Amino acid sequence: MPELPEVETIVGDLAPQVEGRVFQEGTVYWAGALEEPGPDELVRELVGQRIESLSRRGKYILFELGSGQALIIHLGMTGRLYISQ
Repeated sequence: MPELPEVETIVGDLAPQVEGRVFQEGTVYWAGALEEPGPDELVRELVGQRIESLSRRGKYILFELGSGQALIIHLGMTGRLYISQ
């Protein structure tokens, strides 16, 4: 599991690549990681959303979205986050 400095590094490296971009599609590979909303609803809500900024809160990565909502991601045990361009 990544520690705080690793998460901070990931946010710093990732932010310039994704800030200002818009979600075109999405796939939830592990539905058990979600409580609410479900996988289909999450993808529907994300598609078309602009990523305004990235930040870190503890070991969580926060994607601040144009709607004022945030997508919160925890890297889990692997410390990996895959983004398709």
